[in-house]
Amino acid sequence: MIDFLRKYYLFYFVCLPIWFVIGNYLPQFNYVFVPFCIAWFYYIRRPDLILIAFFTILILGDSRAGFLEFSKNLRVVILVTMTLLSFNDLAKGAYQINKNILWFLPFFFVALIAVLHNDIYSEKVFELGMFKTISYFLLFFNVFHFIRFYVFTYGGGFLLDVIHLINIVLLIGLALILISPSFVFYLGSVRYRGLMGNPNGMGNLVTVTLPIYVYYFSQKSNFDRKYRFFSFGLLIISLLLCSSRNALFAVILFGVSFLALQGTIERMVLFFGAILPLLALLIYALPVYEIVVALGMGDYLRLSNVDSGSGRFFAWTWALEIIDESPVFGHGFYFEEYVFRNHMPNSLSVLGHQGGVHNSYLALLINTGIAGLAMQVLFYINLFFKVRNFRFLAPFLASLLFSATFESWLSASLNAFTIFFLIMVLILISPSETRQFKIE
Repeated sequence: MIDFLRKYYLFYFVCLPIWFVIGNYLPQFNYVFVPFCIAWFYYIRRPDLILIAFFTILILGDSRAGFLEFSKNLRVVILVTMTLLSFNDLAKGAYQINKNILWFLPFFFVALIAVLHNDIYSEKVFELGMFKTISYFLLFFNVFHFIRFYVFTYGGGFLLDVIHLINIVLLIGLALILISPSFVFYLGSVRYRGLMGNPNGMGNLVTVTLPIYVYYFSQKSNFDRKYRFFSFGLLIISLLLCSSRNALFAVILFGVSFLALQGTIERMVLFFGAILPLLALLIYALPVYEIVVALGMGDYLRLSNVDSGSGRFFAWTWALEIIDESPVFGHGFYFEEYVFRNHMPNSLSVLGHQGGVHNSYLALLINTGIAGLAMQVLFYINLFFKVRNFRFLAPFLASLLFSATFESWLSASLNAFTIFFLIMVLILISPSETRQFKIE
């Protein structure tokens, strides 16, 4: 990790501290200085600095700390600047328009229609809805052009840099337990959030980055064993401390299915045909609730509100009522966030619900309707049909789609999770495309 910090010192020790000071005292100047820094990185032929800066700002933007508030606007600034650089690369012939983005256009058009046809928006909400629609498209545009080209250019070395970045984020969070516990524990509770906005955010970060760790280290079997144990140790400790049930089950699902699919055909048949059904039967037959309580894990897993999914199931019922108001095209981006923040029934709060709908698919249905969700599904089907490594794709999809069932990260763009999911997708589909990702 020391080599990582040396490699990216221009960002971490020069630019980021300046962005921090300007962002907290003269924030408007960052709208000029940050694009200048990004253009400078590009000019000195260090696009890897741009990518690491973008990923870092996305992670910091998830925090609710007041002194990191500046990073939220910088996410947009960097995204727009990268888009301009993508156009420059396209004009120079560095790469061509990626065909996969064409599959994304129908969803984008549906999202635009949803925003434009919604007649209950206030002017401010309409502007935010349009902004989020455009930012969602720009993220995918950059993922399949600027980010894809340079991630593939740097190959496995850059993927290791991503692992270093996540390790540093997790390590700082764990160190702050000793230095400032009130900062890393959520609202005075025992649930750990690290540098993320809440414990579920920490769980989501572990969930979406674990496949990157597993993919890289499984391809680099001769990599330093101590650092591998250290890296997975940081993930596991952070996961256990945040006590996110969704993340815990998603990680277990990924780990178990990944290991089961790595063996021979006979081993896979044995696992899925005998062991898995037997485990399911035992879980069904045994008094799991009583066992968990007897083991003293009832409070850790928050079993008192498991029946309502921490209020999620009630929120989903209300979400279905909202969807029914405009089922085809939805209400436009941002509407789900707006309506849950400003018009959520008091009964949901009483039942323990906090935040939005906590379901990526319902969030997409609220915002873009059945048409939008269908276009999104077709887009991903087109991508996943290109993946040749089924033994990795199956656990990857099972884990991430499960996670998205209880969190809305997949329906948003400028968060710290969607980007890492999409990078892993790029790597998985690369063997079917002209330009391939190489670990070596």
